[in-house]
Amino acid sequence: MCICSEKKRNSKKSNATRWEQAKQEAERRTLQYEQRWEQNQQQLVQLQSTLAQRNSEIGFLQQRIEEQQNQQEQLQTQFSQHFEVLAQKILEEKSQKFSSHNEQQLRQLLQPFSENLQHLEARLRAAQ
Repeated sequence: MCICSEKKRNSKKSNATRWEQAKQEAERRTLQYEQRWEQNQQQLVQLQSTLAQRNSEIGFLQQRIEEQQNQQEQLQTQFSQHFEVLAQKILEEKSQKFSSHNEQQLRQLLQPFSENLQHLEARLRAAQ
């Protein structure tokens, strides 16, 4: 009887020890999971903050792009207008030079005829 009850006591102690070890292991794992959960929560907060910053940067950059596109359109309009003014000015200058040159050439061409007409008029007056 002694051996049997001693085995039972040892078995109870062994079961209690195993139970205590299992309990400690479960507590240790629970603590690890809680720590991981905390770390994940902190990482989530950081990622959300980073996401908000990136979204803000994207909004700012999109606004800058729109502003630059507007500026580019304004500059293109100004350059077109400036080009038209310069082209008109050049055309006017060239037209004036061309007219002046043509007038000069016509005078040179017609001058002998004019002189001949004047001589003819003079002769006609003298003959009368």
